[in-house]
Amino acid sequence: MDERLDGDFLRGFPAAPANALRAAGTGGTHRTDARAARVPQMGPADQRRYGAAFRALEEFERRAEEPAALARKTTELTREGLTSGALVPEDHAPGSEG
Repeated sequence: MDERLDGDFLRGFPAAPANALRAAGTGGTHRTDARAARVPQMGPADQRRYGAAFRALEEFERRAEEPAALARKTTELTREGLTSGALVPEDHAPGSEG
């Protein structure tokens, strides 16, 4: 590992919304151009702190996506069951027990 550069630090700043907007430009393409990104200069200790924070954000995002993916799959399967006749909705008409 290079003691002068933290890889997560270097990957984290180009992914920031402000850098993504700068890289998108007016051409309509939406890809991050690391060469156009603003990355602050700081020492190795500060880079490691930022790198650790970026890793924690990535882990949070990954963990948050898991229940969202399960919800999408559950919705898809329920919709399929309702439209195929495998599931029948409960009667929730006014005045019925629910």
